Amino acid sequence: ILANNALADKCTKSHIDIDPRKNERPSDHAPAVSFFDLKVK
Repeated sequence: ILANNALADKCTKSHIDIDPRKNERPSDHAPAVSFFDLKVK
C-alpha cells in the first residue's frame, strides 16, 4: 500500500492475507490490508 507521509502517520495496523497462498495452485499475489485512524470533518 502506497501512502504519503501524512496518511502513513495515520496507519494503525497493516498485514498481508496469506490464506490465498495456501490454495493448491496459488497466485503469486496476496491481498494487503491496512487500517487508518482518520477523522471526518
